[in-house]
Amino acid sequence: MRVDPIPRVGIADGIGNAAYITVYIDDVSFIKATPPTAEQVQLEFATGGITDALTGSLGNYYASIPNATYWTTTPVPVALTANTSVSFDYKTRLLSHRFTDSNWRTNISSTGVSYTIDHGFSSDLLFYTYVGYLGNYEDPEMSIIFPSDWENLTVSDPFLSDLTSSCSIGTGNLIVPTTIIDRLGWWEIQLESPNYAKSIKPQLLDSGWVDAATFRIGNTTRADITIGTDTQTLGSLTDVNVTWFKPFNQIWISEILPPGGTLGQITSSSQVFNSGSSPAAGFR
Repeated sequence: MRVDPIPRVGIADGIGNAAYITVYIDDVSFIKATPPTAEQVQLEFATGGITDALTGSLGNYYASIPNATYWTTTPVPVALTANTSVSFDYKTRLLSHRFTDSNWRTNISSTGVSYTIDHGFSSDLLFYTYVGYLGNYEDPEMSIIFPSDWENLTVSDPFLSDLTSSCSIGTGNLIVPTTIIDRLGWWEIQLESPNYAKSIKPQLLDSGWVDAATFRIGNTTRADITIGTDTQTLGSLTDVNVTWFKPFNQIWISEILPPGGTLGQITSSSQVFNSGSSPAAGFR
């Protein structure tokens, strides 16, 4: 510290006539010409009792802590620790999720997927999902998970513009990226799924069971069903629902078959065409 004499008016200059100022310096920082690495100072990121060491290079370091059970309360406490005193700038980001079900129509209470299907053709599927206010989130995106055998997706924004080519589509998942997710409203997703009713044949009990298309009063019938596709053969079956319709779309018999079958083939219980309850017309 250099001490300078401060002359007093009318008094000769000199050390003996000087006034002194004493300065105390606190909080001194020594800055290294080459900053230390995160490894050298053991810089670590911690939250929820989990710690992860920062890694990186050239003064930029990162750490990430996953939580499979998710954080559900606020705030989420975080800490950065080192083995010595260091100064740095940092930014903490929390990956936020909101889980919701699809809607089969543009109504938040109508959860599910709508479908149409005809014998021998794939099922056409349709569902909606609502994107509302995005708040202050950074890099938001929408991830949709569906069965792995659903395919041929068409993704439309709330204005029904086809944005399929702008999305990332994988087996059983769809990601609507940040660049287009700011289009708020009901997004529409169309898909197709295989028709696993590979074969449905009505049978007649004669001396044994034979395939038939024409029946008379008193005949006994059943359905011989094969579940699968041209490229996929199933084993034992569960939860197979069989519904017989009388003319004019009236339900005749509806049943859930007990587990069983082999190589994807199973038969329904037998039914008898009785007079009065079995009108002459096409059953299905």
